[in-house]
Amino acid sequence: MLILALSGAVLVARRTGGWRRWFARLRGPLAGRLHTEIARMAVFGLVLSASTAIWMSAETFDVVSVEPVSPQMPAQLSGLKGMPIADMEAFRSIPAIELRELSFPAADDPHEPFTLVTNQGTGYVDAGTGTLLIWQDLSFLEKLSETIYMLHTGQGAAILGLLLGVMALGVPVMAVTGVFIWLAGRRVRPRLKDNAPAWQAQSVILVGSEGGSTWGLLRRWQLLYAVRGRGCMLFQCPILNPCVIVVPSASSSLRPRTVMVMHRRQPGAFLKSCKRWRFPQCTVGGAGFR
Repeated sequence: MLILALSGAVLVARRTGGWRRWFARLRGPLAGRLHTEIARMAVFGLVLSASTAIWMSAETFDVVSVEPVSPQMPAQLSGLKGMPIADMEAFRSIPAIELRELSFPAADDPHEPFTLVTNQGTGYVDAGTGTLLIWQDLSFLEKLSETIYMLHTGQGAAILGLLLGVMALGVPVMAVTGVFIWLAGRRVRPRLKDNAPAWQAQSVILVGSEGGSTWGLLRRWQLLYAVRGRGCMLFQCPILNPCVIVVPSASSSLRPRTVMVMHRRQPGAFLKSCKRWRFPQCTVGGAGFR
């Protein structure tokens, strides 16, 4: 879950135009906008839940060892038995939400106390009088573990638990919208035939499309190139923002083998990533559009 949440955050940042534009206004199909709107709010809760779950799993499987600090056994006990637990003052003053563990004494041993473990520490309670004999606060690692437990479950922090629950409800919604986005892109994107290899094409068109509608337009563009006897290659651009990148032929008015980048948002930042794509004898230039 942590990997999915972090990778999703990177995709959201790419779509919105960078981390500083995280809450920028979205455009495009409804499914894509709804998916991104939910993702950029739910990702905070998902990262928190996944991170704390990793720590709790590490504790369960002894990858991280948090040894409990137990107080020394009291030297003197009353030696009595039979007092009802409901009448013991030490238990009545502790809320049930703070209780972690309660160990009962052996029935035939009058000198064994109750062992009480809460989210604040560990203590011994006399089985005959119900008084708290000795108490030991939690160590640093135990306090850290309790804090992580609270952040993961929301126990002791009702508002946090409510927010985490609402963010978790976004997961099935994003699963449904993600399927719609995938189906829409698969339906709109055409099957590319007669696609010339990059090293033979006179023109290379790199396509970035949010909803897939750009593919139909550029497919017709590719057919026009083919009719004129010019090899043309359509290639999927690894970004989410709409863009069209054209490598004109040598007969174009542009400098031969020049890459023209037309990008709706932040063309300058996008050009830096374009320079990593290597085509034979190509230079990179750009122009933004709306």
